[in-house]
Amino acid sequence: MNSSVEERILDAAFEVVDTYTISGTRMHLIAEKAGMSQANLHYHYKTKKDLLIALLDYLQCNFSVFRDEILKKAPATLQGKMSVFFEQKKYYTICDPKYDRVQIDYWSCGQIDEQINKSINESYRVWFENIMGVMLDYRPKMDPEKAKILAHIMISMMLGSTMQYLANPNFDLDRHNQTCLELLCSALDAD
Repeated sequence: MNSSVEERILDAAFEVVDTYTISGTRMHLIAEKAGMSQANLHYHYKTKKDLLIALLDYLQCNFSVFRDEILKKAPATLQGKMSVFFEQKKYYTICDPKYDRVQIDYWSCGQIDEQINKSINESYRVWFENIMGVMLDYRPKMDPEKAKILAHIMISMMLGSTMQYLANPNFDLDRHNQTCLELLCSALDAD
């Protein structure tokens, strides 16, 4: 498939899912947003589910590319690298919240759809492994089981703060993230 056509379709799908949710998304809405016929859209993606899975993969790729870019620029310390994950989540939560709204919608749909659940778990696995990689790069002698649980806790902290901020924009995301980072770094250094 032509990558520019694929991107146009996936960008359109992203906008439609954000506007109508996954359950309210219809292929004709995506086709309209992408400026193509519904038949042409079905040529590229046979079903809505095929398109939704491709969209989730596309969003994960965008997350990973952005995270890799800012990880390269972050201070070469445990706290410097760990802060990247909180800063990236904050960026999406505040500056481009459709990513978080769509991610939460995928999580909800994944509770009843095995294929979407598998894809959302793959997305979390990438995030988890990136966090684990940073932890073990800076604390190579750390017990891997402890690193695993701390990575899961960190993801829970970020997702929890996102939900709180989206529900209440007065939630102090900066203070929350700084406190979480300090707690995690303290736990990583304890032993």
